[in-house]
This record gives sequence, C-alpha cells and structure tokens, in this order.
Amino acid sequence: MRCPRHSHYSLCVNPCPAACPGVQEVVRLPTPCAEGCECENGFFPAGRDCVPVDHCPCFHNGQYFPPDQTVLIKNCSSSCTCQLGEGVACVPFSCPMQEVCGITDGVLSCRLQGAWGCGLRGQRLGHDS
Repeated sequence: MRCPRHSHYSLCVNPCPAACPGVQEVVRLPTPCAEGCECENGFFPAGRDCVPVDHCPCFHNGQYFPPDQTVLIKNCSSSCTCQLGEGVACVPFSCPMQEVCGITDGVLSCRLQGAWGCGLRGQRLGHDS
C-alpha cells in the first residue's frame, strides 16, 4: 500500500483521526481500526493528502474550499472565508447596489442586474430587467 507524503502505513489506524479545524463535521462515527495510512504528527487528513494545519481546507455549507478563499452563501447574505488553521469565519454580506445575487458558472455571486448565467444543470437562470 502506498501512502501519501507526510503519512505512514499502519496495521491499525484510527478510522476517525484528528481532522483539520472546520472539517470536524464530516468525520463519521468510530468503527474498529483497519490497516491503512495515517498522517504524521502535525499533519491532518485533507482528501487523500496529509497537510499541515496552515494548508487545511475548510468544509462549510456542503462544500470544501481552500485557505483564504471566500464564498457567498444563503442567497449572498453571508460571506464565509476559510481562515488558515482556524476554519470558517462568516460575516453578514449584501451585494452592492445595481447588483443581484445569482449563480454564475456554478458559483453563487453578485452580478450586474440584467446579466444572466448558467445554473448547475445548464439552465438559464433568468433575465433581470
């Protein structure tokens, strides 16, 4: 079995290892140990890799995003940023005047009124005039 960088093979790994801050909500209930790879001290599982805390991704509102990335949620009423080693921080947000909240290229964002884009399934979202 090949293990990713910053990890090693073990006959009995914890099925619920310490996770990156902000990713705790995706950890499942414990089961008996099994052979596999476990991250070295100071590294945390992130997908199939082991990363230091300052490279941990965040999981929030059903999606992963990397450190320093900001996403809009709740119809653009909250702006959430993945903070290095700390998890997700959200603050109230509203689109600037002359802009409306909508999905553009699969991403919730503010856009000029009258603009339209494609939703997740390629359907036209509408035309704001």
